[in-house]
Amino acid sequence: VWETVFSIYRKWVRGVSPPFAVFAGGDFNFKSNPTASNFDTANLSAYAGFSLVSGSLFYRLTVSDALMWVDNTRYWDLLATSGEVQYGLGEGLMLNGVVQYAEQSYSDQNSINDAKILTYGGGFQKAFAGDWWPVVGAQVSLAKNDNLNLRPDLGRDIVTTLVFANVSPTEKTGVSLSIAEQRSDFQAADIAFGTIRKDRLRSVDFGVSYLLSKNWVLRAEAQWSENESNQDLYAFRRTFGVIKMRYLF
Repeated sequence: VWETVFSIYRKWVRGVSPPFAVFAGGDFNFKSNPTASNFDTANLSAYAGFSLVSGSLFYRLTVSDALMWVDNTRYWDLLATSGEVQYGLGEGLMLNGVVQYAEQSYSDQNSINDAKILTYGGGFQKAFAGDWWPVVGAQVSLAKNDNLNLRPDLGRDIVTTLVFANVSPTEKTGVSLSIAEQRSDFQAADIAFGTIRKDRLRSVDFGVSYLLSKNWVLRAEAQWSENESNQDLYAFRRTFGVIKMRYLF
């Protein structure tokens, strides 16, 4: 399945007085499915916060709001506050950690899924000097998704592991590869199946981007994903591709 994506992105950063800075930004993303327009989606997000630099440490606090529409109908709204710290060890090596609290509300017909989500994560990134400027890294996160409607069978504990690599063969070209695994253990027995659902989602993403001009970026992505579940209804294997056109202000 190939989909077409159009995005607009803008970020503002303003130094207040060293070492403080404030920032804000927004992103609009529209995804079109040529064979099933009822699966067309749109995402709109906005964020703001401040950052602080202290020696080799970088701190950032962000408040964000994101909305998603499916087939021109609001699907969910996600309001989040996150704190992040990065520590540079020199020679292109950086450690990072993040904590985020979020509340997700769904449209009326899906409001049973309303949840609060607490996430902790950490990882590293290593940038190498030389040809193609390769960057490699890994991230691990732990999330607790608690249902707000007294439905623990819809809540889950999530462990996500991600490894990635990026290279830049030319000044205008970028290539990326990532491999991820997500384990989801639900918090109570499913009402229909009578068992506690356990999922294991694996995915591989590959992308190539090209800077057409100062503002326009063309990107092609391919993804393979497979979800194993002890409840067969939720097991799947999927391969799809996306062509994205993004405008940068």
